[in-house]
Amino acid sequence: MTATAEGLVTGNLTFAGSGAAPISMRTIELSDSGIVFEMGPYTSPTAGAEVITRSTGRVSGDSLWGTFVMLPTKGGGVVPDMSVAQWHNAETAPSPGSEPIRGTFVATRRQPMP
Repeated sequence: MTATAEGLVTGNLTFAGSGAAPISMRTIELSDSGIVFEMGPYTSPTAGAEVITRSTGRVSGDSLWGTFVMLPTKGGGVVPDMSVAQWHNAETAPSPGSEPIRGTFVATRRQPMP
C-alpha cells in the first residue's frame, strides 16, 4: 500500500502462485491507526466465485492486521463503492446464495523489488 500526495492510500492484492492479475484496493476510511478498504470485484480462490471484499485493518509497526468480509456479487445485490449502510444491509440480510464469508488477515510490509 502507498500513500499519495492527495492523502489517498492505494495498493494491490495478489494471491501468491495463482497467476491471477493484481486486485486494486480502494480506501473507504483512513485514520492514524486504521484503515477500511475495499477490493473487487474479483474471483476469490476461497469462495470460488466473484466477490467484493471489505477489510478493516489496524496498523502496528510494519504490519497491518484485521478482519474481512467477502460478499458474492451473484444476484446483483453487491456492487463496488456501496455506502456503509448498503454494505451493512447486504452483509446482515444477504440474498440467497450470497452469504458473507468472514475471516482475519495479517500483512507485513515487503521490501521494494529492485
